[in-house]
Amino acid sequence: MLLIIFTFGLLSLFRLYPFENSLNALLNSNDDWASYAKYALDIKHNGIVLPSVIGNYISPAGFLYNYFVALCFTIFGENTVPVFIIQNIMLGFSIGFIYWGFRDKMKPLTGLAFLFSSSIFAFVDVSIHYSFHLLSENLVIFTLSVFFYCFIKGFEKNKLFLQIIAAIFIGLSILIRPNIVLFGVLLIFIITFYSLKQKKTGIKNLFIFVIFSFACLTGNASC
Repeated sequence: MLLIIFTFGLLSLFRLYPFENSLNALLNSNDDWASYAKYALDIKHNGIVLPSVIGNYISPAGFLYNYFVALCFTIFGENTVPVFIIQNIMLGFSIGFIYWGFRDKMKPLTGLAFLFSSSIFAFVDVSIHYSFHLLSENLVIFTLSVFFYCFIKGFEKNKLFLQIIAAIFIGLSILIRPNIVLFGVLLIFIITFYSLKQKKTGIKNLFIFVIFSFACLTGNASC
């Protein structure tokens, strides 16, 4: 699994060579990635409340992704190269979290086939079309993979800590891609059905899960 993560990072280096910063060209475009870059620079230089936005934030939809890009610009400088490398490494980790979450439910050969096909799909689709752009899909794929891993392991093993991490990451994912909010609502019904079978412990964990999910949503949305 570590080899897959390393491979995605290495492939990004090959594609990005000779490591030219595309930020200026990007800022002169009219695509979503230009808006993310502009908002990220606004956050870095003028504060986390996005002063350039008058009224409610509307578009592009990936609100929280602006802060991810701003964090990268703050740590690594105003350069797109580190962002793209990180996004490719996160893609490798995403494959890992999904595989680790579901491999116990598959036979060994089936698990390896799943890992191989996931890696191929991630390379020929996500890496090529998304990972080298400032697009919120790059971040939400990672946060959702962490959510699924923690959610599956947390409820299977009744680990409250993992359930809380899952709640936080589903809240973050909705703030990154608001169009998955319906999945979040459906998830509450699924957890409720499961929790009713667990009696007192299940109801308590359901309550904690919902509290952390909404706290994460409202806390980040108010920033």
